[in-house]
Amino acid sequence: MITVKIIGTPEVIKNLEAKKDKLRMSLADAVEYMANLVKNRSKEVYLRGPRPSRLGVVTGNLYKSIRSWKEYDAIKGVLRGKIGTNVWYGKKWETGETPPGKPERFKGPAVTKALREIYKKMGKGPSKRPFLKPALMDLKPAILERLKTAVDKGIR
Repeated sequence: MITVKIIGTPEVIKNLEAKKDKLRMSLADAVEYMANLVKNRSKEVYLRGPRPSRLGVVTGNLYKSIRSWKEYDAIKGVLRGKIGTNVWYGKKWETGETPPGKPERFKGPAVTKALREIYKKMGKGPSKRPFLKPALMDLKPAILERLKTAVDKGIR
């Protein structure tokens, strides 16, 4: 039988408890920073540029709608950085999936001519032109490095 005796255990536990909040704050800052980084990369590289390889800016609605935020689920202890859009055709461009509803739904005086033109074009040409996932993949090494730095900062 091997017995290990750790001297100073209560002090170590107390020290780690004190650093828990610092680590959480450091990671939260890093997640927020990285979400903004991906958002900006998406907007500058993938939502601009020549068609058909890039989306380009038509009305500017999708470009202006890209947001980043962080969410913390206290029950599960999960911190997430999120990037997304509330523009209905954003999902079509990102995933290739057609948004719910029929084209007829977008007819009428409440819908601008530009929006109807975008919907018509979406039925033609490339089925998807992702703008969020490629930005995330481009920044993956930087994200991992930022997380390592945040952990180091949080435990020191």
